[in-house]
Amino acid sequence: MGYVAKNNDIVITDLIEAGTNAERYENAFIPDQEYQLEEFSKIYFDSNRTKNYLGDWHTHPNHTANLSLKDKRTLTLIANSPDSQNSQPLMIILSGLTKDWTLNAFQFDSGRIYLRSFFTCKYKQLPYVVF
Repeated sequence: MGYVAKNNDIVITDLIEAGTNAERYENAFIPDQEYQLEEFSKIYFDSNRTKNYLGDWHTHPNHTANLSLKDKRTLTLIANSPDSQNSQPLMIILSGLTKDWTLNAFQFDSGRIYLRSFFTCKYKQLPYVVF
């Protein structure tokens, strides 16, 4: 969740966890959609409608921080879904291929997927447990 600044920078203000009913598998993950929708709504209304859904994030333990075919399809589906109210969603992937983790951000824009650069990151460690 977050907003697009006047200079078109994307500002991420809140991360929403998978939820207690999320299903995690070695090569797949199904979020707790009911929990996430409640969290989206809470953040949206608590911010006086200034923070919006920007996209999704997840991990690729023991893999690279690149988009899988399923990730590309999901990102395209989000962009084309009127319910998301976001035609340019982000997908952020944290990868643990080595002892050091890598973070990549991708954005869907005008039918294409682009790698986005990070200019600053407030956190040196995410306040979430990564599976």
